[in-house]
Amino acid sequence: MNPAITGYNYNYQIQEVLNFPKRTQLFRIDYVPTQNDRIFVRGKTYLSEQQGYTVASGATPVGFFAQCYCFSEEGLATGWTHIFSPTVVSE
Repeated sequence: MNPAITGYNYNYQIQEVLNFPKRTQLFRIDYVPTQNDRIFVRGKTYLSEQQGYTVASGATPVGFFAQCYCFSEEGLATGWTHIFSPTVVSE
C-alpha cells in the first residue's frame, strides 16, 4: 500500500473461522408399576456457543474484542398415564 495514495486511511476488515460448538442431550426413563399405569421422566440440555471476534449480536463488528455469544437451556418433564377401562384413559 502506498501512503502517498491512501494517506494512511485504511478500511480494517476481519474475516475469521468461528468456533461454534453445539451440544444436545436427552434422556427418558419409563416406569410401568402396574398393567394400567405408565410413568415417565424426561430431561434435556442444550448448549450453543459462538466464540470469536465477529460473533452474532456482538458489541463491535470490527474485531477488536473476542466475545462469546452463549445460550443454554435445560428442561425436565414428567407424565403419568392411567387406564381406568378400555374406553377411559387419564393422561
